[in-house]
Amino acid sequence: LKFFSESASADRRIQGYMLEADFYLEHGRSNDYKNITNKALENDLKVQAEKLSFLARTANRRGANDPIIMQQAYILSKASTILQPNEYSIQGTFSEVCYTLKKKEEALKAAKIARHLADDLTSKIQNIAQKVIEKIELL
Repeated sequence: LKFFSESASADRRIQGYMLEADFYLEHGRSNDYKNITNKALENDLKVQAEKLSFLARTANRRGANDPIIMQQAYILSKASTILQPNEYSIQGTFSEVCYTLKKKEEALKAAKIARHLADDLTSKIQNIAQKVIEKIELL
């Protein structure tokens, strides 16, 4: 890991954060996952909305039964929406994380933003975004 963490290249350090976070997530090491993603959020990933959203989406898929992982997914996805509020996939990820955590109001707000942003995309994406809204409304 030193190869990545001590690199002069921000891209290499980011790659290291992503690999390490994935390893901890895969092996159920939630506290290590939380620590490395917090470190990443404070450093090289603090302006990388897509990477933060990717980490949150992966955590939501693979760590949904772990409250530490899910709280971290919430923090990461929330941060990504602050950095890029007008990005469909980022709002969509935030709505899914909030849905998993049963945060209906936040999930619905993000899903509606995602649906609005989907207007510029294909009808297939628009339909997916609408179905997410309908799913959240059932909470």
